[in-house]
Amino acid sequence: MRGAAWQEIRNLLVRINPTVNIESGCQFVIEGGRNQGVPVWQLFSTGRAGGTVLLWGSYFITFMILVQAENFVPLVLCPDSSREKPAGTY
Repeated sequence: MRGAAWQEIRNLLVRINPTVNIESGCQFVIEGGRNQGVPVWQLFSTGRAGGTVLLWGSYFITFMILVQAENFVPLVLCPDSSREKPAGTY
């Protein structure tokens, strides 16, 4: 982290708790490595499979409802557009 970021963190902590005593030269360190992303298999591990399937199932059903509504609403609003007209007529 840069020095300016440390100062911003210090100012934020002092703003949250004015009684905290943080010296101006204090450095804040984040421990741990950086994650490279979340593997898809983690969505189905440790008891998450049921929730994952239900969530994606609801997304799929909602998508299919939207597709059906997109195809059905014009037929309701303009009933004449559903009939086939002979070629060359308007």
